[in-house]
Amino acid sequence: IDMNVSIKNKLTRVVGYWSKKEKQYTFLVTNLSIDEFTATEIGKLYRLRWQVELLFKECKSYNNLRGFQTSNATLQEALIYVSLIVTTLKRFLTGCIEKIFKTEMSTMTVAKTTGVWWIGILTAIIRKHRKGLLNAVNGAFDFLRKNAARAHPKRDRKTGVFQYGVEPNF
Repeated sequence: IDMNVSIKNKLTRVVGYWSKKEKQYTFLVTNLSIDEFTATEIGKLYRLRWQVELLFKECKSYNNLRGFQTSNATLQEALIYVSLIVTTLKRFLTGCIEKIFKTEMSTMTVAKTTGVWWIGILTAIIRKHRKGLLNAVNGAFDFLRKNAARAHPKRDRKTGVFQYGVEPNF
């Protein structure tokens, strides 16, 4: 289904998709032009938007970004940036593991298990201990390779985020 409708006297586009699995339609309302975006492209964009939602869920759930114990707006903004930087670093490490070990990793599992493998890396950095840092990184990579692989990589390549080529490119 792909049609323009009037909602409160405003022309709006409604795109509907039939789910064989759920046996029902899912409807998306958008202002993206039918001349510029096909219904299929709208669906793909919506699925990619979901990845942004998962990123913020990761920040909230695994970077303690649920609420702030400060009313200082500058400090709140800094905490948000720190959370995004930490998430980016974790995802970079995840990408490194994928490239080195040629395995597909679950970014959510990497985020969930940070407390297990991250402390050794930070401790080595603080102590300026190069060999300790190398050992901690190797230990983290080994732990994550064994414990954070994607559960359904073939399915994800077909219907998940990887179908769009969203993967590390470095």
